Amino acid sequence: MKRAYPQCPFARYADDAVVHCRTLAQAEAVMCALAARLEECGLTMHPDKSKVVCLLQGQ
Repeated sequence: MKRAYPQCPFARYADDAVVHCRTLAQAEAVMCALAARLEECGLTMHPDKSKVVCLLQGQ
């Protein structure tokens, strides 16, 4: 994450993670990149738990 997306703060909690992005496009790109990296390791994202959430009021 620090090399590919240094502008996106990232926190990992056991087997969960939170990535803060500035735009929907950036969030979708990060999700795709993370999914690809996990696949390289033989892992997958949980389809129900993995999502983009907007935290701005009125959005």
